[in-house]
Amino acid sequence: MPHQHYRLEDFIGDETFRHWVNRTDALHAASWDDWLREHPGQAALAEQAADIIRGLHFDKPPLDPAKTEEDWERLRASLPAAAPVRPLRPAWYRLAAAVALLLTALSGAWYLASRPVAYATAYGQKETVTLPDGSRVTLNAHSRLEVPRRWAGGQAREVWLEGEAFFAVTEKAAPGGPVKFVVHTRDLDVEVLGTEFNVKQRSAQTTVTLESGSIHLRPHDPRLAPLRLRPGEQAELDGGRLVPHRVADPARFSTWKQGQLVLDGKTLAEVAKVIEETYGRKVVLRGAGLAGLKLSGTYPLDNMDMLLRALALAAQVEVTYDDKQVIFDNRTD
Repeated sequence: MPHQHYRLEDFIGDETFRHWVNRTDALHAASWDDWLREHPGQAALAEQAADIIRGLHFDKPPLDPAKTEEDWERLRASLPAAAPVRPLRPAWYRLAAAVALLLTALSGAWYLASRPVAYATAYGQKETVTLPDGSRVTLNAHSRLEVPRRWAGGQAREVWLEGEAFFAVTEKAAPGGPVKFVVHTRDLDVEVLGTEFNVKQRSAQTTVTLESGSIHLRPHDPRLAPLRLRPGEQAELDGGRLVPHRVADPARFSTWKQGQLVLDGKTLAEVAKVIEETYGRKVVLRGAGLAGLKLSGTYPLDNMDMLLRALALAAQVEVTYDDKQVIFDNRTD
C-alpha cells in the first residue's frame, strides 16, 4: 500500500485507488478501506482526490456493434435523398477529439478552482497556516480546516473547523465597515473582527477561549441565545447548554501551540483524554485511584515517548504502550 505522505496527484494517479473510488475491484476496495482506517491523517486528502476522480469520470459503457449499425441505418433512411450523408474527414475527428480534451481540462480546472482549500493534521502533528487576509491559524493534532480559495470583497471571511485550532485574526476594513471573520464548527459559529482565540471541538463538546479582542458565539441550536465573550472568558457548549466563565490564564489553553502540556491540578483522567485526542491511542487507567490523581507542571507534548516517561516519573506509575493503546498502572515495586 502507498506511503502515508501521498500527495493529491499520487492518489489520483494510483490505479488501485481509482478502483477503490469507483468500487470496481472488491480486493482493492477492502485494502484501501483498511489503509485509510490506519492513516486517518490522509482521509481528507484522499476524499478530495476521490471527489476529483468522480467529477472527471466520463467513461461510457461499451457500444454494441449490432445496435450501432441498426441505429445508423435507421438514421440514413430518415434523411432526404438530396442530402446524402458523407463521413467526417479525419481532420474533423482530430478537431472533435481536441475539443473534447479541452472541455475535460476546463471542467477539471473549474472543479478544482471551486473547491475549498483543506488543511488537515494527523495524530501527533500540528500545522500553522497563513490565510489570504494575513490571519494565522495553528491546527492542533487530528484537526481539519477548510478555507475558500478566495473571499469576495466586503463579505465575511468564513472558515470551517473540525478539531482544535488557535486563531490570530487580522482586522480587515472595507468601504461598508469592518469585515467579519467567522469560524464555523459543528455546533456553533464564532464571529470576530480581529482577535486571538482558541476553538476546540471534540466529541460532543465545543470550547472557545478568548485571549484578546471580542467575539460573538452563535449556537446552531435555536433554543440557545448568542453569547459575547470578552478577554479572559471561556464558553463551553456541552449537553445542550452554553456556559460562560472566567479563566485566570486563557493562554494556558493554547500552550499546545508551543508543544507543551501545562497541568495545574488536572487529573490523570483529564490527561488521558489529551493523549487520546493528540495521539489517537486508547488510554487505560488500570490502577486503583489513578483516574483522580492530580498532576501539575509542564510536560513535552510533541513527543509521546518523552511525555509518557515524564508522566510516569511525576505520577510514580508504570506506563506501557503500543501502537493502539497506553496503559497506566500502579507500580508493583
